[in-house]
Amino acid sequence: MPEYEFLLYDVSERICTITFNRAEKRNALNTKLLEELDDALDVAEADDDVRVVLFKGAGTAFSAGYDLRDNPYTVPPEGQDHWRLNDAAPALRKISNRYLRIWYYPKPTIAQVQGPAIATGCYFQMLCDIAFAADTATFGHQAQRVGGVTSLPLWVWMLGLRQAKYLLLTGRLITAREAQKIGLVTRVFPADQLEGEVSRLCEDLAAANPVGTTWLKDAINADYDMMGFRASFPMHHSMNAAMRVLEKQPGELNLADIVFGGDRQDVPEGEA
Repeated sequence: MPEYEFLLYDVSERICTITFNRAEKRNALNTKLLEELDDALDVAEADDDVRVVLFKGAGTAFSAGYDLRDNPYTVPPEGQDHWRLNDAAPALRKISNRYLRIWYYPKPTIAQVQGPAIATGCYFQMLCDIAFAADTATFGHQAQRVGGVTSLPLWVWMLGLRQAKYLLLTGRLITAREAQKIGLVTRVFPADQLEGEVSRLCEDLAAANPVGTTWLKDAINADYDMMGFRASFPMHHSMNAAMRVLEKQPGELNLADIVFGGDRQDVPEGEA
């Protein structure tokens, strides 16, 4: 089994479990973790004994999104105090390619979500084929309150126009039950039943013919592609990159304060 600093990797009964392992940071995604994730996906794809990939978060959170102190998304390249367009564009293209890698992954992907799945943490569970959540989980993209175009265009496709605009324009967080109502997660269970339900799901998927499963997943994804889904990625990551070079005006919301400070939403909307 490969060993990583910020991931746990395990294979059992044809199921590969990849666990974000920064519990003390609510599994915030830093640069090293993302690099390790790329490698883990390579290893699992090449392993014929793996038929299902399960993503989990250690501790009480799935993932609170990018680590604001160390990530390739919001932190300018080393040695620079600000973004330049010729730096931002390739950085965002690489991030977009990671999203696409998970979306088109040839094996079924499952997210087991407990606690916060915020910003990119929410992205990751959206990119999985199926997401089961505890009734204590929360979802949304608070950082979107600073404005700009999301790097992931999946919101409209998954939620529809009204709900996507509402969540992204406001940056509001919602409960797991509310997330299920609008299609942001697949199923919601009491927290003490989540692991058992996920185990049964993975066992069912692992028992299926792997080639047939891949073809079915490809066909379903192709339905989205024929409606223009894949073509939306370059526009989103390019516009997201361009936002990094815009000048901030006095009084505009600050990302750190939204995530850590007084502008943070602590109570999610919707049915508890």
